[in-house]
Amino acid sequence: MRAKTKPTGHAEIDRQHTLLHELAERFKHICPGGEITACPGCIPQTRGRCVHAFEMLSGSVIAFLDGHVNYEEKLMGLLPGIPKCQEHIRKHKAAHAEFAQDLKSLTNRIDENNVQATSQHMHLLIRQWLGEHATLYDKALLAELDDILVTETEFDHELVSILDHYVFHGRPKGLPSHLHDNDTRQQIELRLARLTPRQREVCALIVKGLANKAIANRLGTTVNTIKTHRAEIYRKLEVRCLLDLVLSINTASR
Repeated sequence: MRAKTKPTGHAEIDRQHTLLHELAERFKHICPGGEITACPGCIPQTRGRCVHAFEMLSGSVIAFLDGHVNYEEKLMGLLPGIPKCQEHIRKHKAAHAEFAQDLKSLTNRIDENNVQATSQHMHLLIRQWLGEHATLYDKALLAELDDILVTETEFDHELVSILDHYVFHGRPKGLPSHLHDNDTRQQIELRLARLTPRQREVCALIVKGLANKAIANRLGTTVNTIKTHRAEIYRKLEVRCLLDLVLSINTASR
């Protein structure tokens, strides 16, 4: 059972925390084998694919965090300039900066021989931060704001749009496009059925982490031909990038 993030009572912050929690869960499924022990015996091409997937997912988390931090720090700007509030702001911003640095540091220190272990570490890091940060900082922020704000915390769509335009630039509005997992296994299998036999062959090699040139050499064709196949595979499977493709194939194979 999934552990839930600790609610703060602020609808928008809680929604963003939920999205960040969903991103964290993705790190549990980086490796097609799904087991930490699978990495040491894995072939280099597949490990390379997992490294690429990890880096893309980490980049998405860092970008999402940037928007989330921007939103919360705009809220902090509503606090009065009294020492108590200013001290809270200082500590809150420091916690944001420390977490962002931890994410970037772990991304740069990925163990390419055991990507799954690094992914598990990233998953735990985000989950721990979500729980501790909500308790130590976000609830305290909202407690201070309760004395100032006269509006409801769950704004209607019109007011949210106005705030996005004039105040809360960069507020996270959803998961990055390549990280949605609403498609069912049946839907993905129907898309896979659109592929020609040759496209299925190319698709399998792409998922293994082979570059276009390596695939062309293996299949005895040109790089441009592989690029054409790749574009058609992405179009038929309705994906935008390699991570999209891998997630779709993993879902279909479960």
